[in-house]
Amino acid sequence: MFAIVAFAAVGTLTLFIVGLIGYARRSTFRYRVLTVALGALVVRSIVGAGTTFGLVPMVVHHLVGHGADLLVAWLLLYLLYCERGTTVREADIDAATELEMKRDE
Repeated sequence: MFAIVAFAAVGTLTLFIVGLIGYARRSTFRYRVLTVALGALVVRSIVGAGTTFGLVPMVVHHLVGHGADLLVAWLLLYLLYCERGTTVREADIDAATELEMKRDE
């Protein structure tokens, strides 16, 4: 049991460190939100380990651990919602049309 819990904690901690490095390199809002989400996974792993070894009561595990799950899901959905996508704006279409008309003259 210890090996599984340790593997999960090391894995999430590694992902969090990679996220911190990415945020340090890019310093964008998107990277900050992803780093917070990865940090919540680390908290979840720590709480899970504490519950497994009897250090964290089950009520705290459910509130903090599953609250972290909810936070991660909310943050990721927020990033997807904020993503601009590949839609073309009307101003871009107008500018392209104007360029075509000048070229044809």
